[in-house]
Amino acid sequence: MDDIACLQELGHGGDLHDATLVFRLMREAGHHVSADEVLGRFTDGINGDFDLAYSKDIGGLLDL
Repeated sequence: MDDIACLQELGHGGDLHDATLVFRLMREAGHHVSADEVLGRFTDGINGDFDLAYSKDIGGLLDL
């Protein structure tokens, strides 16, 4: 598996910290990655606010 595929797999997991790290690394490497695509699954789905369950993931929130 190549590096990009590994990053994409990691970014689609359920961890906010991993997803934000992958988002940043891929953008820095010049890849077009949509914030909605990566971070959309962490929102409540109603008005786009982050789900309260992720409010305890301080590291992930700081990486945003």
